[in-house]
This record gives sequence, C-alpha cells and structure tokens, in this order.
Amino acid sequence: MTAESDQQENPNYDIHSISFIDNPKGVGLPNEFLGMGMLLITQQGSDQRGTVLVDHDYAVTALTARKELEGMISLAATAARWLRLGWPEDWGPDLPSTWAPLYLEGIQA
Repeated sequence: MTAESDQQENPNYDIHSISFIDNPKGVGLPNEFLGMGMLLITQQGSDQRGTVLVDHDYAVTALTARKELEGMISLAATAARWLRLGWPEDWGPDLPSTWAPLYLEGIQA
C-alpha cells in the first residue's frame, strides 16, 4: 500500500472550529444531542468540508489542545459520532440534510 492510497482509504481531518450544540433542532437533531461538540473539519489535502459531532468531553479536550498548541489540530476518527456534509453555511438544497452515524460506540484516540 502506498502512502497515497492509505491517505485515500484512511484520510486525516483538520479541525477548523469547535462549538457546542445549544439548539439541536436548529441543525436537524433531536434534543438528546444537546451539549455535544460540533467540529467543522476539512479532509487533509482536499477542500472537502464536513461537520462532525463528538462527545462533549472530547470537544472540551480538543478545544483546550487547540488553545495550548496555538494552531491546527487533527480529529481522531474514532471520536467522530455523526457526520454531515459541508459546514452549516454550506447547507442547503445541494447537500443532503441528514446526519450519518460514524463511530457511535467508538474509542476516542
């Protein structure tokens, strides 16, 4: 396996923004998503954008690390619970409005 094929099969993601869900219905989710972390990400080496939901504690840790490291940090793929294509400002009729489950019982790496 080449590094390029590994990157395509197991891409890495950069976190651009970290926030917390305070209005789940506003992003098309039920109330049990209240307080989850919402990360705006891009796939490294591309312009593909996505919004990922993570456990609250993971988001707090990522936010702390981002401040301490003063720069871009990567998303641990197994921390991602749900994914929606694009960032909120991209959402509209051209992108699916559904959230796809990822690692619902995943291990945070």
